Amino acid sequence: MPKRRSFWFRRTAADGRREQRPTQGVATFRTHGKYVGVPAGKYKVMIQKCEVVPKGVKNPEPGAYGPVDIYDLVNPNYFKPDKTPFEIEVVADKKKNQFEPIDLGKKVRILVPPIN
Repeated sequence: MPKRRSFWFRRTAADGRREQRPTQGVATFRTHGKYVGVPAGKYKVMIQKCEVVPKGVKNPEPGAYGPVDIYDLVNPNYFKPDKTPFEIEVVADKKKNQFEPIDLGKKVRILVPPIN
C-alpha cells in the first residue's frame, strides 16, 4: 500500500524551459514544496487540471473577479487518492527514477458543482 504523504512538484517544459502552463513536460518532486526530491517508496499520483471561467463574461479581463464556473479538464477521479489509477515507485538511486508518461485519456470538460 502506498504511503500517504503529500509532495509538491514543479512542471517544466520537456526542453527544460520554465513555462506557465506546459502541455507536456517534466515533473520535479519536492518535499514540503522546497526541498528537491522525495523519500524512496511507492506513491499515488494525483493529477488535476481546471479551467476557471467568469460567469456571463465573453472576454474577461485578466485578474477579473466575480462569479465563476470551474471545469475539470481531466477525469476528476485522477485527483482522488482512493480512485486514481496512477502509481509510481521512487528508488534511492536517482538515475533509475525515470517514469513513463501518464496517459490521461480523452479530453473532458466537466462542470464542478459549486460548494454551498
